[in-house]
Amino acid sequence: MPTDVDPSRVIDVTSLLHRNCSEDVYTDIGREIVAQCRATGFFSVSLTVCPDGKFTALDACLRALSRAEYVDDDVSISAETSDPGVVTFEDCRTWFARSPVEKSKYALVDGRGYQRLGENVTENAADQHEAIDYYRPYAVREPGTLKGPHVDVGDDALNARVDARALGSMRLGRALLRAIARYLERDLEGMLERPIESLVDRSFWILRLIHSPGISDDDSEMDEKMSCGAHTDYGFLSFLQATHAGLQVKHEDGKWVNAPHGDDVIVCNIGEMLELWTDGALKATRHRVIRRRRDSCSKESRYSIAFFYEPNYDAVIDNNLTGTLPSGRIRRVRYADFLNRKVASNFQTVA
Repeated sequence: MPTDVDPSRVIDVTSLLHRNCSEDVYTDIGREIVAQCRATGFFSVSLTVCPDGKFTALDACLRALSRAEYVDDDVSISAETSDPGVVTFEDCRTWFARSPVEKSKYALVDGRGYQRLGENVTENAADQHEAIDYYRPYAVREPGTLKGPHVDVGDDALNARVDARALGSMRLGRALLRAIARYLERDLEGMLERPIESLVDRSFWILRLIHSPGISDDDSEMDEKMSCGAHTDYGFLSFLQATHAGLQVKHEDGKWVNAPHGDDVIVCNIGEMLELWTDGALKATRHRVIRRRRDSCSKESRYSIAFFYEPNYDAVIDNNLTGTLPSGRIRRVRYADFLNRKVASNFQTVA
């Protein structure tokens, strides 16, 4: 049986977003993040105060972060004259309620757009979810790459809200990565060879809106439905908010741990590029999403918003964290090549 994580183990990271955040605060929060990753395979964060004041919902905090003017990251998202807000669960409910015929008009193009129920494949099995996939937008499509503008999903306002949420999430991700790096720097008692910020200053982020149907009465012989099979994520950090339970993380002892969910918490896990960059000090977390008949919410649709804080598209990642590894131990990956292979494998035909 899975082990439930104590929901009180949520890190309030608000202090990282203050302009005058001290190195000690970065190090202390970084220490807690690393400790939780090693203990449970993931960590959860909350925000209580943002630059514009105090909020009770994470959506409001991310919205405030997307509008913050003092953060100096270089992003390709154009500034809006009006505030579009950030994409929410209600946006998910509205869009996925469209008819299959309507949704099929917005099929995937170079990994962007709508994927039908069962179109995504994990470990040679069709995942029981549907989704809209967004990548960092570029003004024009570059053949042979995953770079390009957002595809049409029949709602330009939805695209604007996705961009706003992505911008707020990048600013949160940047603060979390900086905290992890500051702690590792102190723990390793040596300067890091390359600031991690230089690898994500033009993050090739990915954002997914996901609908996982519940187990219906028609599924009379089904006790479980695998919404998304066991996998690890690609980049540095993944953020997830969900309306219902279902996310499980595989602990090092082999048990599946139930992750928290809800409007007031973001569940975070480590991706393969952060495992590489830390030379294995942090492990990419194997996780899945499963619907179980015995759960009280098993018949209800589960909506989730996943944000993947990825390296720059052309970034080269290696494990030579402090510049002291012998050449024979150095592993190096160009992220664009790695990502292209991963995306292509997501839509292979089930054997």
